[in-house]
Amino acid sequence: MIDTITSTTEKLIEIYEDKDDARKDEIAALGDQTATGTNVFIIREYHRKHPAARVVDIDANEEYEALLKEEPVIEFTGEHIILSYLMVMVSVLA
Repeated sequence: MIDTITSTTEKLIEIYEDKDDARKDEIAALGDQTATGTNVFIIREYHRKHPAARVVDIDANEEYEALLKEEPVIEFTGEHIILSYLMVMVSVLA
C-alpha cells in the first residue's frame, strides 16, 4: 500500500513539474477559449476598442412593449361562475 502511494506521488510530482510544458499549454488553451470555443481575446479586444457598443434589437423591444400595453381578455364560462359562487357561499357559511 505504501508502494502504491509512493508511486502515485512520484507520478503527480512529474506532472506538476511539467518538464515538456504540456500542462502549461493546456492551461493556456483553456484560458483563451470559452465553452463554445469562441476566442476570448478577440471579444476583449473588440470591447476595448468599442467600450460603448451594445446590442439592441429594436424590433423585439417594440413587440414586447406592445404586449405589455395590451389588456388581457379573460372570459369565464357559466361553469366557472357557478363554481366561484359556490366557493364564496361555502366560505361564508363556514
